[in-house]
Amino acid sequence: GLSAGEKDAKRVGNGIATGASTAAGIASFLNTLNSTPTTPPSNIGDSLDLDNFF
Repeated sequence: GLSAGEKDAKRVGNGIATGASTAAGIASFLNTLNSTPTTPPSNIGDSLDLDNFF
């Protein structure tokens, strides 16, 4: 088995990797929002292609 220290290091590594991919996902989502023309706020739903997210 792994020692307590090895388990902690692995958990931290996994957390960093998960955080990095989450941050990348959020950044790309925000970029998508920023590049979408949303002149009237009521059109946000229409201008986003929700099929890509679900």
